[in-house]
Amino acid sequence: MWKQLRVLVIVLLIALITFIYFYFKPDQPDIIKTLISTLLGGLITVLVAFNVNSYTSKQKSVLERKKNIYIPINKEFNNILSDCKKDSYWRSLNRRFEMPITDEILNTPYEFLPTKLSMKLNRIKESIDLLKTIDHYSIAKDIILLNFEEFLRGSYGEQDFKVFKRINEYDVEEVEYTYPKPYTYMEGYLSKIENIDKLMIEEYENVELYNSILKDYRTPLLFSLSEIYQDRYIDIGEYIFEFNPLTDDVFKNDSINFKRGLYEEITDEINDVIVLLKEIFISIHKNYEKDKY
Repeated sequence: MWKQLRVLVIVLLIALITFIYFYFKPDQPDIIKTLISTLLGGLITVLVAFNVNSYTSKQKSVLERKKNIYIPINKEFNNILSDCKKDSYWRSLNRRFEMPITDEILNTPYEFLPTKLSMKLNRIKESIDLLKTIDHYSIAKDIILLNFEEFLRGSYGEQDFKVFKRINEYDVEEVEYTYPKPYTYMEGYLSKIENIDKLMIEEYENVELYNSILKDYRTPLLFSLSEIYQDRYIDIGEYIFEFNPLTDDVFKNDSINFKRGLYEEITDEINDVIVLLKEIFISIHKNYEKDKY
């Protein structure tokens, strides 16, 4: 707006100087003076009308962009951050950061956003796409199952973990592994993501799960317990929880921590966009809405 006003002032000054020069020139005929006055008045009228129309058109465009682009993005991002406040560490890994409104705007080829806003939105989208490639359930399942296998081997011995090798008809060695029933049961249990969630979020609640899996299995080897347990009974489920936690290593995994880091990075970037949009709203109000209202 101010750039247009500066151009208008410069043009008017040039026109005024020209008018003064010719209008007050000695021996200038009255008809020429009248013609110059008329032309100058017409020029000023045209320039003022053009500037007003240009500003009105710009004002309408800016307010439409605020209504159709900036406000929807701001609302969508505020809703996302509000939901994120409810996330625990493990639940945060399930967050997929769905933002259909922002995606639609970014995918509209003729929609031009301010450079800084566009860069931030595209960076958020790239981070979300990367976050979605990390399957934390698969990682957790493998770690929990490996820890359970190590517990079984250490507590019950190796005899139920068997390896069979044979040469097939093509003279290629084939290897077959067999596992004890508690292992195969746990493997099936972990095939459902809601069961992984339960183990990760409420592990102590699964003491009974461990007991039920191992109640009909062989008698375990002798355990060496600290003195605090000498005067009371401790069942196998509680022993696993206290001395062989199956889930602790999940939170130490590099890929899990990297995904959590992406989650925190995305929420920080979303907050940055909200701050930037606030600055845009202030600028729009100052330059366009004050005149309108």
